[in-house]
Amino acid sequence: MSITLTYGESGEIDAPIDAVFDYRLDFVKLADYNPNVRNIRLAKEGDGRLGAGAEYVFDLTLPGWDPMEAFLKVISTDRPREIVTDTGTAALAGREVNTLETLPDGSTRLTIDFTIVVPDEAKDGLDWMEKSGRDQYRLELEAIKKALEVGA
Repeated sequence: MSITLTYGESGEIDAPIDAVFDYRLDFVKLADYNPNVRNIRLAKEGDGRLGAGAEYVFDLTLPGWDPMEAFLKVISTDRPREIVTDTGTAALAGREVNTLETLPDGSTRLTIDFTIVVPDEAKDGLDWMEKSGRDQYRLELEAIKKALEVGA
């Protein structure tokens, strides 16, 4: 048996939707806004170099874990509204959906949702997985906001 775990986070960024989309799609910058990511590199170019089909590898260090090699593959994009990726490690990976929307004041809401299917024997770690994932996304959203907002 397996268990499906889904969680997400959302944040408002005072920047145009195209700027947020372009920044998020350039995953080489992931190490700039996630301190648990190191040595990220584009392993395979995709459509338009960074679009669907682009693949990245990087070193990931989660709290309490040894460093591990991770990957991220861009599955699809719908400019400027959505970026879908598969990401994780050789042992465990899931699907990330980044949804962007323009708010009435011109700012952008970025929502990151993650779904992962884990083996039933991992059920005792689900709370930790969700907390850790939400913490990562809050950290990323805050750093993206800081990088893109004028005067931030």
